[in-house]
Amino acid sequence: MEDGGILVTHPYALLAILMLVPVLFLNLEKWTGWKIFEFLPPIVWIFLFPVILSGFKVIPTSSPTYTTFKTFGVPMFIILMLLDVDIRATLKVLVLAAEGPSCR
Repeated sequence: MEDGGILVTHPYALLAILMLVPVLFLNLEKWTGWKIFEFLPPIVWIFLFPVILSGFKVIPTSSPTYTTFKTFGVPMFIILMLLDVDIRATLKVLVLAAEGPSCR
């Protein structure tokens, strides 16, 4: 694979970057309380930041690491993010949605 001036090309370094991005933005939201996270939550930044990095040629746009990460890393992060969900409130919303609009 021709690197074309890409800064990070080693698979382990790329994997480390991809795993640190969610950690970075989830912790930034908790530690800083920046207003930007009210408009663009961490999940948006988690998907957007690697795109920005690839646009600036810090990470490659295609790599076998992405396939491996999609297979193993993404499901793991989804489960970790769901651990923070209030199940009772979620079920209440689902029940209300199933009932449909009501005339009050």
